[in-house]
Amino acid sequence: MRLAFFVKHSSTRSSGDKLADQIIAILMDDSIDARDDDLPELFRRMARIHERARRDLEIIKTYEALAKRIGMNDSIRGNLADWHRKMKRHPKAREILSEFDDKVAGLKQIASVWLDEKQPDQAIRIFDRLAKLAPEELAEWRQSVAEIFKSIGKYDEAIEVYKELITLAPTQNSTWYWTIGSIYEDTDRLKPAIQAYRRSDNYPKAYFQMAKCHRELKEYTEALTLYHQALATESAAPDATLAIGYTYEEQADKKMPLNGSSEHVNCFHVPKTPAGHTLICKRNTESALPLGVLKKSSSLDLTGYCNPIFLRLRHRLPW
Repeated sequence: MRLAFFVKHSSTRSSGDKLADQIIAILMDDSIDARDDDLPELFRRMARIHERARRDLEIIKTYEALAKRIGMNDSIRGNLADWHRKMKRHPKAREILSEFDDKVAGLKQIASVWLDEKQPDQAIRIFDRLAKLAPEELAEWRQSVAEIFKSIGKYDEAIEVYKELITLAPTQNSTWYWTIGSIYEDTDRLKPAIQAYRRSDNYPKAYFQMAKCHRELKEYTEALTLYHQALATESAAPDATLAIGYTYEEQADKKMPLNGSSEHVNCFHVPKTPAGHTLICKRNTESALPLGVLKKSSSLDLTGYCNPIFLRLRHRLPW
């Protein structure tokens, strides 16, 4: 940090250069008798010092010197490519990556460089090449293509590729269906989103996502059914209970006034959970929430109208 500070200001630049030279001289001395296995780390440190000293060319020379000592390999090529990539010299980075002995690893990184340049079509072409070069990893290449389509807003194309993955990698079908469902939901296609989430085995989370879609469609009965299914899972019960309350409040016929002065109101009580959720009842003179469908575990004498107040403490809930 001190070296970077010195070279940043013209008034202390010379002091920073002197400090960098001293550190590199020590590392060079250490490298003279070092084993070949230790050299990559020593030279990496030297390159790092040059980077802090803002010496672009010296970083390249450092890795080239390492190659002369132990021979050029993909690790050194990767370091050189990473530096050119960091300096936005993308064509040079791709050139070096194309020289990888491990052609698959090199092409993967070339695709990543194309994405850095915001050239998704070029990246997809690389993954198509990989599909032919390493067909045993076809699912990985197709997943990368699907993620690219999704990232650039080509949602229908992404969905089609994820559907391919259902056949290519059936052991991950839950992930594929969940991702398909999320794309449908994000693009306001809620009916197919519900169907996709249903085919995922990501429960009880799937109950909440499907119910959320039903609520957006104003299909409150279906949403409540799913939340009640989630109640069967102990860890999800507090969140499901809160969601049930919110769903009732969204219904058009949510108001249910009580008569007279003093009424015996059945309420559902949830103790505080580790997440800090609490459900209580509080007097409210405007409306009442029908709680008959909820499990009745306590009762309160309240005057006038009653409406549950759901407190969200510590954590904000997603509904």
